[in-house]
Amino acid sequence: NTKEKITHDGFNSSNAKIIPKGILLFSFKLTIGRLAFSGVELTTNEAIAALIPNKGSVEPLLIYYVLPQTLENIIYDTAVKGKTLNKQKISKITFFLPTSLHEQRKIARILSTVDAVIEKTEAAIAKYKAIKQGMIADLFTRGIDLATGKLRPRYEDAPELYKPTELGWVPKEWEGVRIGDSCANFINGGTPSTKNADNWTGTIPWITGADFLDTFEIGPIRRFITIDAIKNSSTHVIKSG
Repeated sequence: NTKEKITHDGFNSSNAKIIPKGILLFSFKLTIGRLAFSGVELTTNEAIAALIPNKGSVEPLLIYYVLPQTLENIIYDTAVKGKTLNKQKISKITFFLPTSLHEQRKIARILSTVDAVIEKTEAAIAKYKAIKQGMIADLFTRGIDLATGKLRPRYEDAPELYKPTELGWVPKEWEGVRIGDSCANFINGGTPSTKNADNWTGTIPWITGADFLDTFEIGPIRRFITIDAIKNSSTHVIKSG
């Protein structure tokens, strides 16, 4: 289903065309390079091209997989609103495929099978993330009963086990701890001058929040600074761990 629909009068008074179900659609303007198959009979705006392969010669699903790889090597026109392609350039895009339709379909099936596994994996990850969020809420409001090794009963079931705080009801044994009291040191960072290119030619890793991963780790280091950059800025060296 789509968010927007048009009337028969709207269709008849425009240059829109009916695109059958199952056709490969290619966005070649603002969201350049995105591909999808039409799930129903539909129409599109001028930024979408319908790619209808010659029957019996090209497997549409294979085009779906090969076209994004091909587009990486194409130089796009730069328009006011971003990178665009036009119909002439689209028609000249060249990619290499097996001449055997059977081989094309076999390659497409392999890739679609991998996609299906990825989709299931992502669904499982989303499910466990939701479970984790629920566990965090329970563990940091109810805690663990050390005698049973299980979650304490909810406040509604055993109010005598809890006390009120500014953050809500928590187990009576718990105490509020300030970050300043629980951490031996609080080290703030800083950004060396980006106007001095020499600052960014060193071997000391420099990170921002964008480098943090969901796994409590830091991703691949993208930028490095020099010792002089540290001396001439407010940043500090933080030890491993």
